[in-house]
Amino acid sequence: MPPGAPQVFDIPEPERGWFTQILTRAVAATALLFAGNSSAASEYATPRQRGTEEATSQPGLFDLDPAWATSSAATLALPNGISAEGTRHHAPLSRGRVLEVFRGVESHLYRELTDGRVSAYLRDAPTFLQRPPAAPADGGVYSYGTDGTVLVVRVLDGAG
Repeated sequence: MPPGAPQVFDIPEPERGWFTQILTRAVAATALLFAGNSSAASEYATPRQRGTEEATSQPGLFDLDPAWATSSAATLALPNGISAEGTRHHAPLSRGRVLEVFRGVESHLYRELTDGRVSAYLRDAPTFLQRPPAAPADGGVYSYGTDGTVLVVRVLDGAG
């Protein structure tokens, strides 16, 4: 095998359904964690991943909010009339300004995940970027993922 080449694993036929289920649940948990909803994400995790299994001494995977910021659950209106559900993080800057970082998932896709409709999410997520997002008017940086994730970074005046 050449250096840097990916290692390919053969999943035996009887285990492929289980393996697909594990990967699907990981996709759902990851999107919800990105949006800051660790409670809903933990529904897709194993007891070991939640840190609730007695045999593990590892912490759970679901405490990701940075200590330097205040955060809150939020709905953010995006260009083109869409919105995203997620978490806003605010950190103070000089001269009364605030750095805001929003991370979330497009609202329709977010509801599919929180309702446990992972197959609908997997079907609908690729259509999220079919409408090219308009340029933001607020001077912020907007990043959209093909999985429906949204990251917005901007500087606000005042408490934001």
